[in-house]
Amino acid sequence: MGGASEPFIPVKQGGEIDPWWRQVAAVAAVDEAVNVDVSETDVAAAGEALGLDVIRLADIDRAGTGMFTVHPGGIGPAMASGVNSFVIAAGQGSLCDVVGAGDLTAAHISTLTDTYLSVGRAPDDQIARAQLGRTTLLERTLAQFGEHASRSGPSECPAVIWVTEPGSIEDCLYFWNLRALRPLRLATVPMLLLPVDQVQHWLGFSDQLAHVLARPAQFARRRDPEHFRAGSEAV
Repeated sequence: MGGASEPFIPVKQGGEIDPWWRQVAAVAAVDEAVNVDVSETDVAAAGEALGLDVIRLADIDRAGTGMFTVHPGGIGPAMASGVNSFVIAAGQGSLCDVVGAGDLTAAHISTLTDTYLSVGRAPDDQIARAQLGRTTLLERTLAQFGEHASRSGPSECPAVIWVTEPGSIEDCLYFWNLRALRPLRLATVPMLLLPVDQVQHWLGFSDQLAHVLARPAQFARRRDPEHFRAGSEAV
């Protein structure tokens, strides 16, 4: 699983890439493509369609432009929580959980040193809460990533809460790439991936979500007449 700033680009048989996904790669200013599971016969055509060099996944730390980027295991100090323990998907977790929090193979986990970086597997409700608290392993990959400067944007945007069937490849792919393109330093766009028909059973989750959605510096609270008469406020 790549870092949260890295888009996934689907490749069709023959190496063809739809214009929409080529645009995603261009907007993300991708430096290099990594071949995850495209056949050797198609990978050259895919690289040409993207205008990028392509390396094998096994060589990501040893060859090409990507080898000079920061390895997730070497990312700076502890995050705002003050700890270096992060949440990943539970064993045999859904695709929704993996996309929301990230995952590692057992071999990778065995190489981690608890005093430097540790991970813990969690069920879906804890993964959702970790997304809100920014304590997922995927969030860790953004610790030293952000915009240096911009022109005509970005602007503050409403939060994005994406609800999907837990195994939906299409939803998870679109959410991943939308998240990869969000601003990180010059604007705030909270994003959350949730499984359908489960949130209503998570105690206290609505209060946690409301706390994250409150951005008084960017969005003023409004009073909805119907809710106001009922004695409550809407955001």
